[in-house]
Amino acid sequence: TALPIFNVSKKPKTPSLTVFLLGQAAKDAEKCKGVLCKLEYATLRKVTSNTAIYYDPNPMDTAIDEDQEWVNIYYEMPDVEVGRLSPWLLRIELDRK
Repeated sequence: TALPIFNVSKKPKTPSLTVFLLGQAAKDAEKCKGVLCKLEYATLRKVTSNTAIYYDPNPMDTAIDEDQEWVNIYYEMPDVEVGRLSPWLLRIELDRK
């Protein structure tokens, strides 16, 4: 069973996040709280730079050239059933800031 990376529900029932801190924030409670405040409320809209919906009838040979490497890696996993995949693709680009 795959677990989602993002919870897209508007009202999550049990929101939680585990973060392992390094450096000063790992040793200083106030800095830790500062990190917590920055991470506590983030929506997909805030971390997304672009979204698009594509029709991609051949999922193993994507119509999006820059995604081909990711597609190849995805299909190397043994549990992927290509016949069950939709030709519709939601592409989400995360903001690098």
